[in-house]
Amino acid sequence: MNTVAMRCILHGSVSGFLKYVEETIADVRYHQHFPLRKAHAAAKSGSSKMFNSLFLLQRSPEQGASFSPLLWSVGGESAVEYPVCVEAEPIDGGLIWRVACQAQLFSRGETETLINQLEQVLKFILERETAEVLSFHGEDVSICGMPAVAIREAAPIQGSPEATLGLQDEADNWRETDSAIRDAVCHVLGVPPESIKPWSNLHQLGLDSISAIKVSVLLRKRRVHLKPRELVDSPSLEDMARSARLGHETEEQLSRTDSQWMPPRDIDAGSLLAEHGLGQDAVEAILPASPMQAYMLTAWQNSCGSLFFPEFRFRVEGPVDTLQARKAWLALLGKMPILRTRFIATGSKEVPWIQMIAKEDAVHSGLVSQPLVNFRVVEGASGEGLTIRLRIHHALYDGFSLPALMRRLGDLLIGDWGSKSNGILHWARHCIGLPMARVERREFWTKYLRGGAPISVPPTLSEETKGTTTSYLDVSAINDVAPLRAVALRHAISLQSLVLAALATSIGGQDACSGEKAVVLGIYLASRAEGQDSPLAVYPTLNLVPLKVQLGRGCSAITLARGIQEDIHSMGIAGRADVGLWEILAWTGMKIDCFINFLAEPPVEAASADPEPVTLTPIREEVGEGDAADGELSASTSRAAWEEPWLQKNSIRDAIQLSVDIEAAVHGQGLALGVFGPHGRVSNEWAAKLVADTAAFLGDVAG
Repeated sequence: MNTVAMRCILHGSVSGFLKYVEETIADVRYHQHFPLRKAHAAAKSGSSKMFNSLFLLQRSPEQGASFSPLLWSVGGESAVEYPVCVEAEPIDGGLIWRVACQAQLFSRGETETLINQLEQVLKFILERETAEVLSFHGEDVSICGMPAVAIREAAPIQGSPEATLGLQDEADNWRETDSAIRDAVCHVLGVPPESIKPWSNLHQLGLDSISAIKVSVLLRKRRVHLKPRELVDSPSLEDMARSARLGHETEEQLSRTDSQWMPPRDIDAGSLLAEHGLGQDAVEAILPASPMQAYMLTAWQNSCGSLFFPEFRFRVEGPVDTLQARKAWLALLGKMPILRTRFIATGSKEVPWIQMIAKEDAVHSGLVSQPLVNFRVVEGASGEGLTIRLRIHHALYDGFSLPALMRRLGDLLIGDWGSKSNGILHWARHCIGLPMARVERREFWTKYLRGGAPISVPPTLSEETKGTTTSYLDVSAINDVAPLRAVALRHAISLQSLVLAALATSIGGQDACSGEKAVVLGIYLASRAEGQDSPLAVYPTLNLVPLKVQLGRGCSAITLARGIQEDIHSMGIAGRADVGLWEILAWTGMKIDCFINFLAEPPVEAASADPEPVTLTPIREEVGEGDAADGELSASTSRAAWEEPWLQKNSIRDAIQLSVDIEAAVHGQGLALGVFGPHGRVSNEWAAKLVADTAAFLGDVAG
């Protein structure tokens, strides 16, 4: 057992605050073995104690109905080191509170009051998940429904911003950017500017993440670009202003510094371009391809073009003709560098693929072709409007960036030609930074995967030719996910973790019931720390990483899900997820060929008072639908593409096998499960059994 310091800022709604606390606990858990005295010294706190209260959650083993204790409590005394010590212990479906307070600070009556307050707050949290944690009543504030009290402001600590400024708030102390931020905050809060101090932060002011979005929108109108997360994370308004100024300066410098990539010595980028008929004057940027892009290109090549090159269809609803749609697409090509990206295999193990972003005029003039994107507009019958058919390689999009690209196309269709950042400098910095921390990544993954064995999907008896695939989809594997959400919320885990636990158990088969075994499978990990307005929103930042799951008798679904959730969180630290599967093979000898993709629910956009004149509605098709002519066209186009010279120096083909992909997605109230893979490895019978077993597992969890 380890004692750790926890810092929590009261803010937002109850459900949002619970998520924030869970994420904070996960962060702290990763460093729980760091000595408390060293943490105290590093914090440079002026006080002799880091905290004055201690909390313990006492976990007891589950007891059967016939359980009879050998010992029972008849009383007790406590000698506590801290002024307040609280212990919670769940027993027989209930919760026991134990509170011990130092006698010189609390009377017996005050200690009993504290227990009642704990019970009141817990009831508030359980019953009012959408309520605000803080509610303000004049100068007083109520926390989780408790009686409102006045919050006393502590005297400024020597050396703090408050002490340094001498608590002055004259207009002279506010620079232009600072004033813009203060005005935006005042507008959202509805308070006078003089009530906002330079050292205030959003949490202290009672603003939640939704309010931060409103502040961010107001700031953009004044040319101050701060993302909602930057606003929430900043410790003061001064820091917000400093970040905005630094961000502006950094944006100007990126093209001269961070966006310049120097290839390794074994890669001659100029020669590679020349070999494939691409001139330097037609190139806007050359960057290393991301691990996800390298995987998608290699898997597509190994499957003879049958994987990861889909077509998406969108119904255009509104007064748009074919010429307008094509004009909007050409404009999107110019604004979105990712759509002008070509790839070349290098033959290098360190950087197996490079990506070349062609200049806009080189693409429009036909000097540079784009074999990985095909855009068509199809006119429907009379009155049915247009259908957009976009065929795009998975190396150029992920589940987050494709909707962002289509939103930009929708803006162009209604004539919104405003100059939005294309994010190329941010994308360049992202890609150039990927090879960094390789040593730390190797240390993490070799340690994490030790003792695990990759899940092996048994091949079918069929000997079909390479290039054919099996697709199985059950759109209502679970009719209603509400009970599962309730279980997840009750145990502070995500629905995604529960579904991953169920799939890992079902794929593991008998391993889940006979003895202990750590199985390793792959997951699609969405690396999205930014919002929809981020410059990186239109670029694919997905990662494919291994996940180890400890299966065995007596291991509950909740325990599995909690372990999965903690592992996924740890993968998101310090660039660990930016790993290539060929690196995993080189470091551990493991080939990952079974992946799970939990498709996140699309963000719910606020309803507009004025409906959009033009909308793009995705046309969803059941697996196996679509006309034969289109299928033949796609296959022939793909076959010509994957035999082209730019693929032939792929050094990681042997490291990436034809995988079995399992997808889970929440549609409305239900959960859809799909299984896709080479026909020689996946049969319809095996896929149907996997989906049925997973649904049964989740049904047992939901109760």
